Formats: sequence, structure tokens, C-alpha cells
Amino acid sequence: MSNKYGSRMYAKKGVILDVPERGIATLRMDDSGQLLENMRQFHLESVVPKIKGSKTIILRGPDRGSVCHLMARNLESQQAVVQVFDEMDVKTVSLDDLAEYTGLMDRDVDCD
Repeated sequence: MSNKYGSRMYAKKGVILDVPERGIATLRMDDSGQLLENMRQFHLESVVPKIKGSKTIILRGPDRGSVCHLMARNLESQQAVVQVFDEMDVKTVSLDDLAEYTGLMDRDVDCD
């Protein structure tokens, strides 16, 4: 989260629960469980995992919404290499266009 909300919220992590309209999100803060509604997108920063194999989601561009696993990330070039789960395509994307994915996937759900 940006520092507009002061040091109390700056650099804190949360999970987006809903996007009721473009540029607005509802999220739950990891540390306190506090629910924040009507948060503007420009106050939020995405988190890109450091661990290879972590689940990520593409946020912008033609592959927006694609869930991937992280193959590599390069801080110098500000890019990551990901493999899209659905098509198994390998893509290079900007770190700004990628975020950690914490949602369930079809294979995570027990269908017994």
C-alpha cells in the first residue's frame, strides 16, 4: 500500500477480495484482518513472489487474468518469465504487470 495512508499502512500486505468497479478494490489486510473498501488502485502495489514455482497472475496486457507459475525474475531488467497454466505457454512480462496469486485453482478443489 502506498504511503498516502501513513506509516500505519505503508508497505503492509493484503489480499484483494473484490473489484466492484474498474480501479477500485476491497481488500483484507494480512496482519490485522481489517477490511478496507473502496481502495483506489493507484494506492496499491503488487507483490511478486521471490520463489520459483510460485503462483502469479498477469494484471495487464493481452494475457490479463492468466494464472501462471513463476519460472524466473530479473530485478535488473524488471521482468519475469512465467508459464501460463492453461496453455503452458512461456511468456516474459514486466514485474509491474504481475502479482502473487493466492486464489484457488480448479486442481486445488476436491471434487469428490
